[in-house]
Amino acid sequence: MEESKTRKRKNRGRCKRDHRPSRGEPSQAADHNEHEEQRAARTELEIPGFYYDPEKKKYFKIQPNQFSSLGHTITKQNIRKKSQETTRIQKLNKQADKVHSHHLLELVFKQAMGGISNLQFQRYFIHKRISCINNYPSKTVNATSNYGALEHPKEIGLNTNHDKLIFMWSLTSSLAKCINLVDVDLDSTGDIVIDFDKPCLNLCVCASSMFWTEKKNSLPPHLLYTTEPYFGNENCTAHICQVSNQGICGTPSSYSLGQQYVWCCALDSDYRSFCIGCQKGALLIEVETRRLWEIGPYKSNVSSTVFTHKNPSILYCGNTKGLIFSHDTRSHANQTPSQLKMKGIVTSLQLTRNDTHLVASDTLGNAYLWDLRMKKMIVEYKGMKNESTRIPLHLDDEEKVVYGCDLEGYTRLWCKTSGRLLRTIPSPVPCSSTSVPAVVYCENLGNRPGNSALLLGAGDKLYVYKV
Repeated sequence: MEESKTRKRKNRGRCKRDHRPSRGEPSQAADHNEHEEQRAARTELEIPGFYYDPEKKKYFKIQPNQFSSLGHTITKQNIRKKSQETTRIQKLNKQADKVHSHHLLELVFKQAMGGISNLQFQRYFIHKRISCINNYPSKTVNATSNYGALEHPKEIGLNTNHDKLIFMWSLTSSLAKCINLVDVDLDSTGDIVIDFDKPCLNLCVCASSMFWTEKKNSLPPHLLYTTEPYFGNENCTAHICQVSNQGICGTPSSYSLGQQYVWCCALDSDYRSFCIGCQKGALLIEVETRRLWEIGPYKSNVSSTVFTHKNPSILYCGNTKGLIFSHDTRSHANQTPSQLKMKGIVTSLQLTRNDTHLVASDTLGNAYLWDLRMKKMIVEYKGMKNESTRIPLHLDDEEKVVYGCDLEGYTRLWCKTSGRLLRTIPSPVPCSSTSVPAVVYCENLGNRPGNSALLLGAGDKLYVYKV
């Protein structure tokens, strides 16, 4: 009996020693306890209707979104903005790639051996330079105006010589907009100089849309802009003015548009007619005779318009139903045009110089390249984020890059032919749906070949990204 008891005690001791964890390995019980604690912590952080702030280590009740304008109130919209701002700062601090000499030597060697053509070499080199744009701007320019403090740029345009920039700013003191035209030049060191103190044009109007175009010959460029009434019982007005280096030449021509909201406007390159996108269709007006026609067979708001380059009598319009239709301005009757279908409200239309391809975007973030000969979408540009804001999409002057800024403030640049995303640049300042940055990219800024730069307007500043 005593021997059996002794054997049982020895077996128990062996079992305990076998189940003891070694010094270098954690026990299964400890792993299980840690897993349970982490799971409990995750469960505590996901209490329905409450938000846990890891910095303050407190729970806050999530209020309805109508209180999101109050900064101290916790709402789903404010939580989303805080998360987006944290992500923006993280991406802003991330370093971009650099252009190394072996990349250029490799391209030169391929070109010398006949592996790639001169056009392919230029395209590859431009794409490589764009992919290496730094997240932080190389220069910041403070924009000023004689009409008050500037709040945010609504539109930025560039002339064909790439030596003048036109802006439409919103003012903080009133509902008016400031339209100014400034020169772009280079100093002795090659730095970009943009002087807002000496503008070529400085207007203060209650503008709702603006369009800048230049004629094919040596005539001065023209500016088309529409104004909203200060009171509800007045008419909207369209103004066309001729602009030179000394400012407006002569008296602007004014056209009454009636009591309706204006979405967009476009002027053809021959200065013969212009189109106004408004409610339930579009207005086509002849400049000389002032005759007006209503076009738009689908009875919906026209949100974007563009004239063709080679034959300015062809007009493309995009409406809020997601349809893109064409109209021949030589025929005043409503036609049954061929149409292209987008998924959301058409916000931007850009035609190539040969009028064979159309770049279009909508409010759902979709961006496509359409072949107008086949009536078919051939390239999709992915990455744009939008919900309901009219955000434009642009083509560079060489028509090799498609770029634009989305609702979250990220500027994206794609290859036009392949749709490959070349670069994503976060906004240098926080933005919202009412303050989406306006961007311009040019390969020959200041009319100097090889002087590539991306200009981004946000707030009352213009940020310059050297390429």
